[in-house]
Amino acid sequence: MSSVKQVILRLYSIKLQPVFGDSIEALLNSISLENSTCREFLICPLITAVMHLMSLSRIETLANLKESCVMYTVLVACASTGKSPAMNCIRNAVIEIEKFLKVPDDKSKLINAATVEGLITHLKNTPCMLSFWDEASTFFGSFGLYKGGDAKAYDRSFFLTLYNGSSELHRDLASQRIVLLNPRFNLSLLGHPSNFIKYVRNEQNNNDDGLIQRFNICAPKPVFLKTDEILNRPEKRCSLSVLFYIIYRLNEVPITYVLDENAKNTFYPLYNRFKEYTDKFHIDDTFIGAMCGKASSQILRISIVLHSLKISYNLLFNHLSQHRLDAFKIDERLEKFCGGILKTNVKYNVINSTTIENAYLMISYFNKNKIAMANYLNLSFDRDLFEVFDQIYDQIELNSTWDLTDEQVKLCCKIMLFNKYSEKSLRICLNELNQRHKNDKINATTIKEAFLILENLGLGYMENGEPDKFSKFNVYFNKVSEGEIKSDLKMISKFTKLKINLPSYLESLKGPVMRKTPTATKTKRTSFIIEESQPKRINDRQSITDGNLSTPISTQMINISSPTLNSRLHQFVHQSIDQREESKDDSNIEETQDTDETVTAPTVSNLPNIDDLESSFSNVNFEFEINNQLTSRSPISLNDQVTTEISTSKQIQNPSEGRKRGRPSKTKSKKSSEDNTEKETLYSNEF
Repeated sequence: MSSVKQVILRLYSIKLQPVFGDSIEALLNSISLENSTCREFLICPLITAVMHLMSLSRIETLANLKESCVMYTVLVACASTGKSPAMNCIRNAVIEIEKFLKVPDDKSKLINAATVEGLITHLKNTPCMLSFWDEASTFFGSFGLYKGGDAKAYDRSFFLTLYNGSSELHRDLASQRIVLLNPRFNLSLLGHPSNFIKYVRNEQNNNDDGLIQRFNICAPKPVFLKTDEILNRPEKRCSLSVLFYIIYRLNEVPITYVLDENAKNTFYPLYNRFKEYTDKFHIDDTFIGAMCGKASSQILRISIVLHSLKISYNLLFNHLSQHRLDAFKIDERLEKFCGGILKTNVKYNVINSTTIENAYLMISYFNKNKIAMANYLNLSFDRDLFEVFDQIYDQIELNSTWDLTDEQVKLCCKIMLFNKYSEKSLRICLNELNQRHKNDKINATTIKEAFLILENLGLGYMENGEPDKFSKFNVYFNKVSEGEIKSDLKMISKFTKLKINLPSYLESLKGPVMRKTPTATKTKRTSFIIEESQPKRINDRQSITDGNLSTPISTQMINISSPTLNSRLHQFVHQSIDQREESKDDSNIEETQDTDETVTAPTVSNLPNIDDLESSFSNVNFEFEINNQLTSRSPISLNDQVTTEISTSKQIQNPSEGRKRGRPSKTKSKKSSEDNTEKETLYSNEF
């Protein structure tokens, strides 16, 4: 799937909640069906046109927020989805007002200037102007047009200044100095996703000047209407041009809009939060920092649009029958009605808290569209805008602490996936880990550094244990549990960064897996898989395999979890060898056929009881076989697991059958019997 398609699908998942109120929403729905377009497609040109009609009015709150009626918007959608019909619907409503006012064509406030110089010339004569562009590429392509060199930046700066709604704007040329008084320029564009994804990402990468940040971007999912939906559409209650005319007349004399007390209590916390996020992002991510910095002023600008539409609609239908107004036509009665409203002392400039809340929802929608076009991944756009900011900040914080080498990443991965083969796999001992991986050129210092890295990433914490017999404190690392991961989903991205498979990590917390080891011989054998972090070694002795006593045993690693048990097993080995040597020369050894049985146990707790083994020593011959074919006998783990097989041969219990294999001869000398007695006495005294 291409990156553009992925972004488009991401944009389609962002939904705009109803913000205009039931009456205006129903009207917009009827207009969209009438023009065979999507309701959301009307929003960008609509709020831009309303801003233009409010002319020199403004909204004030606090001491530093005085926002003019200027709006830059862009509707982003694919080709043939109904963008142009939506814009034409709004443009025609504005043209109808100018026709009623008999505005000459050369004095029209609708303009599509080919160059910045052309726009400046018209703004000097007509301070408030509105521009609808069917193709955004044409508008951006006009920068620097007919100028030598790279003059785009200078032209772009002019639109940056116009957006602020300054009382004066100076443009100095070689032949003259132009001063614009109270210029107001509102702009609405139609664009394609591929272009604006590029524009937004240039802005994100600090390759732009902030012009795109001033645009409110709307990219809704288009609707393709069938004939039945168009023919069965609900009837409109009024015309947009009538509402536009009422807004125009109410703001013919500039109005200063203010917030009531409830609206202030709603807006001030939003203002504070946006400032907090501006402070948080302004260094690490200037794109989000600039977005948060402009959000408060954009909320105020959107609020007066929503307020004006609601006031004009209520005024029309509250006096429709009384003044016999035509809801679909601008005429003398409507003009007289609007004139009478201006003569009353009723104030229509107070904005309530519901309008501020709806304005915040609309700005959240616009900014989420912008974020979706930027290069941010793994974001949930169904959440509140501030929660989306938190997700982005978590990613930035993770990346800022991510200065690890490949070796450190691999070591962190080994630590997190370290399995102690016990129930306490969450707590890792530094010495244990060091012993397990000492052949990997890993030392205690690097392990401790990795512990600190994981602690900084929030994947566990490091602590000192009790001192050992040498008064040295051991270091432990406590990994995060499954419950902690479920309660904090931010950890998933950290596991991804460390290239740790999360299911594998959760599996490592459960300890070992019981498994049987296959046996190919017909001798009755009991196989144990025994592991420990500090392995013991068997001294070189003669091997007893298949009756061959001359083959030396190569030194093999056998992990045994109890030093006492290790000593006992060695004693049994020595005694078994001596007994085998004594019975080697006996020619009358009767053998029996045994059956196979294999039992696998991961812990020492499953070994035979040592007292039972001692009591049956005279009747049982122990054979230790070191299996050098690890790949075929048992699975290999990180700690070079070795399978130790203890083979036992059944003895015939009937004494009339004579001497059995591995059993001392009854005819041996007294000296031999005394040697055996002496060995048994030493064994008993030792344990």
